[in-house]
Amino acid sequence: MTGRGRGRTLLSPELESVYAEYLKQCSQYGGTTESSSGSQETGGIESRPSTSSSSSAVGVADSSPKSNVSPHALPLARGRGRARQWTSQQSIETNSPIGILSPSTLPSVIVGAESNQPTEILQESQTLFDADFVTKFRSLTTNSGGVGNTYGRGRNISIPPNPSSSDTSEGSFGRGRGRGGVDFWKKFIEPGIGQPLAKPQVGVEDFSVLEQEVVVRKGENGKLIPVVANFIRLSVAKESGLFEYHVDFEPLLESVRTRRYILRNHEAVLGKIRTFDGAKLYLPFKLQDLTVLNSPNPNDPEQSVRITIRFIKKNQMGECVHFYNVLLRRIMEKLGLQEVNRNFYDYRTIYRLPQYKIEIWPGYVTAVDEVEGGLMLCCDVSHRVLRTATLLDAFNDMRSSFDSNPSRLKQEYTNYVVSQIVLTRYNNRNYRVDDVAWDLTPKSTFELSNGEKISYMNYYKQQYDITITDLEQPLLVHRPKQNKIERGRHKVLELVCLIPECSFMTGLTTELAKDHKIMKDVAEYTRVPPNRRRLAVKEYINKIRDNDEASEILNAWGLSIEDGGIELSGRCIAPPTIILNENKSIKGQIDFGNDSANNPCLEPIPINDWAIFCNSIDKPRADTFVQTYRHACRKIGIELKTDANVCIVYGERHRLVENFSQTLIKHLNIMKHLQFVVVIVPAEITELYAAIKRICCIDRPIPSQVILSKTLGNERQLRIIVAKIALQINCKLGGGLWTIRIPLVEKIMFVGIDVYHDPRNKNASVLALVASLNEAQTKYYSRIVSQRTHQEVSDSLRAVFMDCMNAYQQRCGAWPDRVVVFRDGVGDGQLELTKATEVTQMLSVLGRNCGDNLPKFTFVVVQKRISCRIFAQDPYNSSNYTNPPPGTVLDHTVTRRHLFDFFLVSQLVRQGTVSPTHYIVLDDNSNVKPDLIQKFAFANSFLYYNWGGPIRVPAVCQYAHKLAFVVGQYIKDSPSQELNSQLYYL
Repeated sequence: MTGRGRGRTLLSPELESVYAEYLKQCSQYGGTTESSSGSQETGGIESRPSTSSSSSAVGVADSSPKSNVSPHALPLARGRGRARQWTSQQSIETNSPIGILSPSTLPSVIVGAESNQPTEILQESQTLFDADFVTKFRSLTTNSGGVGNTYGRGRNISIPPNPSSSDTSEGSFGRGRGRGGVDFWKKFIEPGIGQPLAKPQVGVEDFSVLEQEVVVRKGENGKLIPVVANFIRLSVAKESGLFEYHVDFEPLLESVRTRRYILRNHEAVLGKIRTFDGAKLYLPFKLQDLTVLNSPNPNDPEQSVRITIRFIKKNQMGECVHFYNVLLRRIMEKLGLQEVNRNFYDYRTIYRLPQYKIEIWPGYVTAVDEVEGGLMLCCDVSHRVLRTATLLDAFNDMRSSFDSNPSRLKQEYTNYVVSQIVLTRYNNRNYRVDDVAWDLTPKSTFELSNGEKISYMNYYKQQYDITITDLEQPLLVHRPKQNKIERGRHKVLELVCLIPECSFMTGLTTELAKDHKIMKDVAEYTRVPPNRRRLAVKEYINKIRDNDEASEILNAWGLSIEDGGIELSGRCIAPPTIILNENKSIKGQIDFGNDSANNPCLEPIPINDWAIFCNSIDKPRADTFVQTYRHACRKIGIELKTDANVCIVYGERHRLVENFSQTLIKHLNIMKHLQFVVVIVPAEITELYAAIKRICCIDRPIPSQVILSKTLGNERQLRIIVAKIALQINCKLGGGLWTIRIPLVEKIMFVGIDVYHDPRNKNASVLALVASLNEAQTKYYSRIVSQRTHQEVSDSLRAVFMDCMNAYQQRCGAWPDRVVVFRDGVGDGQLELTKATEVTQMLSVLGRNCGDNLPKFTFVVVQKRISCRIFAQDPYNSSNYTNPPPGTVLDHTVTRRHLFDFFLVSQLVRQGTVSPTHYIVLDDNSNVKPDLIQKFAFANSFLYYNWGGPIRVPAVCQYAHKLAFVVGQYIKDSPSQELNSQLYYL
C-alpha cells in the first residue's frame, strides 16, 4: 500500500512514549508543537495515520520552514526523484499521528546556524538527549536495521538509524537536484551523550549559513589599461539590513491572506515596508528577540489571535541577493517600465520604423549580485524588436497564396506560427504559440470562472473594448508552464486561446534578418556604442533618484545607489603568433583574413577527384566556379590535379529535393573515389539542404559544400567568396590552415562541448564534443550524443570522451599531459549539476585510461549570454569611452565572490559595444595559474578556420556549436564515424 504526501514517519507504540519524551526534552529549549486533526507538520514532514508497511513521499524542494516550525530544522534530505521511507516491521504495526518535530532553538547549534540562545544556557546544556532516552531508543531498534531512513525528493526528516545495527546507511540523504542530508544520529546526537554539545565543522554546507570563503585568483601578465565596467555599487546602511523573523499565530490560521491582513494592523510596530510569505517575515530593522502582539480574529471577532514574532538572524549579504533583485523589479514597476521576458522596457519611448512595420522598445536588463567587490548592480541597455503586423496579417497572406489548397494552408500556417513569441497589447503580455486550434474561431464560446459561457468576440469587447473584425480566423493555443501539483493535489492546466488579430509578432523573421538595408536601419537603435550605453545607465540611475516611490523603497531598506560605472584596472594580453606556413608567420596582428587567403596554408590537401552537382540553368556558373576555384587553390598552395566532374540534375522545379537526392545518390554510388562534392542549389530551401547533408553524412559519407546559386552570381565578390570556399573545403578534407605557437612542452588536448536544443521542443537535443588531436591544434575529432528534449547537462559523456582520448593516443602515441575542457551553454543554476555529472564522467575516463599518470585537467564553463560590459577609457579624454582591445581581461572586483572566474574580450568589434565572455573554472586538479588559463582561452579563439581572426569563444567551442547545430537542425541522426576526424560541418 503506497501513499503520497510530503513525507511520513511512522512509529510503533513503544516508540511513541520514547518520542514523547524526546519532545518533552526538546521543549525545554523552546521547541514548539502544533497538532490539528491528527496531523503534524515540521520542516516538510507531514505525519498522518497509516497502516502501510512502506510509504512513498513526494517532498517539497523548499528550505523555508512552515508556519509553526522553527527555521532551524534538523538535517534534511533535499533533491529530485521519488522518496521512499523504509521502516522496520516492528515499528509499523500501529496507526500513529506522531511525526518528527525539530527543536526550535538549541538544534541551531547542532546544525551550524547562528544561535539566538543566551550564552549561559548553552554552557549549562551538557547534552541534548539524556542517556536513558538513548538506551530506550536503542533497545527498541536493535534488530530493526534502522528506522525511518529516507531517500530522494524534497525535504524529509527521519528518526536516526540504530547506531548498533549493521545497517550503516545514513538517516537521510537526497538524490537528484539538491544536496543530501547527513546521518543525524552519528554526527549530532551520539557526540552529545555525556559531553558538552559543540558546533559541527564548517564543512556541513547543507545546514549552515556560514560565510563562504572569498575566491581571489588574479593574473599578472599583460599591459595594464584603465577600464570601466557597467556595475553600480549598492551601499547598505550600517543600522539597516535584511532581518529575518519567524511568525506564529495562535490559534493557527490557515489562510496566508488572513495572516497578512492581521500583520497589516500592526504597522506601528512593523512599519509599512516588509515582506511576509505566511511564515517568514523580513524587515529592514531589528525588533526584540521575542515580540508578542494580539489582534482580533477577522473570522471570529470574539476570538483573539496571539502573534509571536521570533527574531532569527540578520541575513548575510549573499542571502539577500534574491531579495534585492525582487526589490529592484518592484522599483522597475514604479518607474512605469513593462516587463518582457524578465527584462523591463519603456513602451512610452518607442522607436518606430513604419516602412518595415517594426517597433523597437528600449529598456534595461539588471541583476544584483554579491561580487568580489561587494554588493553591486549590473545594468545594461536592452532592446526589444516588435512588429506592427499581426498573425492575422500573416494568415491572410498565406490564405491568398494557398486558397486552393486548404490542407497546405493549415500546414504552412502552423509551421509558421508555432514557437513564435507574440505580444498582446491589451495586457502587454508575451505568449509562446504552441499550436493552432483550427476548430475554434472568435465565435466559439468558453466558460468563465462563474460558470457563465461567453464567446471570445464578446469577451474581448467587454473586457478590453476590442472589436474582432475577422470572425473566421483560427485561434492560437498557448500552453502555460505551471506546476501540475499544488499542495499535493493535481491542478488542471487550462489552455490559453489567443486571437491572431490581437497577437503581434516579436523579433525578426529569417527573411527580415537577411535584408541588409533593414538590419542597418535597426542597428541604428540597437547597436549602441560605449558612450551612449554609459549615458543610458546614468539616465536610469537618475530616474530612480527622481522617482519618489522608488527612492522610498530604497531608503526603507537602507539601500543607496552610487553613480554608474566602476573604474578598474584591466590587463591586455598580447595576441599569439599566427603561423600560416613554414615561411610565413604573423605576430601581434588581430585581423589576418587577407593574409590567410593570399598565402599558402599550413597543411594543403591535394585534390585528385571531385564533382559538382547543379541543374542545367546553373551550368555556366558551375564552369565559372571551377576556373575561379583553380585560381584560389593556386594562391593558398593546394594542388588541383583535375577539374570537377559536373553532374547535371534534371527534373521539374517543384521536385527539387527528390531530383537532387536521386542524382546525388546515383553518382556517388558510381564514383567511389571522390574526395568531396560541391552542390549548387537554385534556392535556399531548408528541406533540400537537409536532404543533401543527410546523404553526404550518413548514406554516403563524403565532405560536401553547398553553395547558393545567387552567391556565385555576384561577379564583383566572386574571387573573395571562392577563396573562402577553397579554405573551407581544405578544412573539411582534414587540412589545417594556420596554427599558433604555444610556448609549453606539454602535450595539450583542448575539448569543446556545446548542446543544440530544438526551438520547437519537438526533437531531441544534440550534444557535440570536439577535441584537438595534435600539438599544432590542426586536427580534430568530433562526436555527438542525442539527449532528451531540452536536456543540457549530459549523463552520456563517458563513451564519447573515451573515443576522443583513444583517438589522441593513436595519433600522438601517448596520452595528453593536459586536458582543457571549454563547456559552452551552462547557466549559473547548472554549475553544480555539471560538476557532479560531466566533470565526474570525464575524470573517471582519465583515471581509467591513464592510471596513476593522470593528466592535468581543467574544466571551464564558457558563458556568452551575460550583461557585463567593459569600456576602455580614452587616455586623452577620461569622459570618452571606447571598446577595449582584444585580449582585455578583467579578473577582480566584479567577478564572482566564490568562484574562480574572469571576463575576457577576445574579438575585435568596430561597431556597437563589444560583449565580453565569462569564463568559470569549475574544476581543476593542477592549481592552474590564472594567467595560463586566460592565455589558453584567448589563444584558442584564433583557431577557428571560418574566420581570419579571434572569435568570442574558444575555437573548440565554436566547432562544437556548429556540429551540434548541423546535426540537430538538418541531419537529425548520428553522422557516419568515417567523418569523425574531419571538420565536415563547417
